Amino acid sequence: MLHSQLFYNQIREIIANNDWTPIKEKEYQQILQQTALIKPTKATLITAYQHVWEYFKKIATAEEKQQ
Repeated sequence: MLHSQLFYNQIREIIANNDWTPIKEKEYQQILQQTALIKPTKATLITAYQHVWEYFKKIATAEEKQQ
């Protein structure tokens, strides 16, 4: 997500249903390599951080939420 929403979605499709095959592993590795070449933008950084925050905000303290 940090580098490319498109590649993030492709990875989600590959790992869906925990149906891992050698072909899927190769596709996964290729996407990761392509993704690493893309420089994150300010917008993609913000989106990724907001996405991660959704997982932690339920357990965050009031002080952490203020930061």
